[in-house]
Amino acid sequence: MSDLIEIVIEDIKRSQVLDVLTKLTEGAGGAQKIWSSDEDFALDSSIGASIQDLSNFIDQADDAVLYFSFESLTLGEVRLQQVLLRLVKYSEKFDIDFSFDEASVSDWQMSMLMVKVQKFIAMLVSGANVGDWFGGIEPASDEDTRYFTQDASGPLL
Repeated sequence: MSDLIEIVIEDIKRSQVLDVLTKLTEGAGGAQKIWSSDEDFALDSSIGASIQDLSNFIDQADDAVLYFSFESLTLGEVRLQQVLLRLVKYSEKFDIDFSFDEASVSDWQMSMLMVKVQKFIAMLVSGANVGDWFGGIEPASDEDTRYFTQDASGPLL
């Protein structure tokens, strides 16, 4: 049985969340579905989100979650399959996390893949005002099952 791998970027400032999200999803292929936890928030389309949709979500008053399901997500040299991404809005801060099944990247040794993902995320958040960022076996909040925490290797590397 394979594990789900989770990557988390926490405490992204409102002024930078759209930039971080669009850079992260530049390599997304085949948005299968996008939906929100907020029943009052409506997207123009259930299969694609425009910049205006994302701006409206960011600017809404309520805390909520926007979910994205992608056929693939390319992070530098790494192509992940069947990725679920969440944009979590709370107060004036945001978290972005995404997960994928380790079995979907069987062409890679997991430690090598996670080193490349770590480098990509480091480049992505460079210059952005974010809190913590890390990756590991879901839930990645468990420090014992992390591949990395920011620039440091975790117990699984």
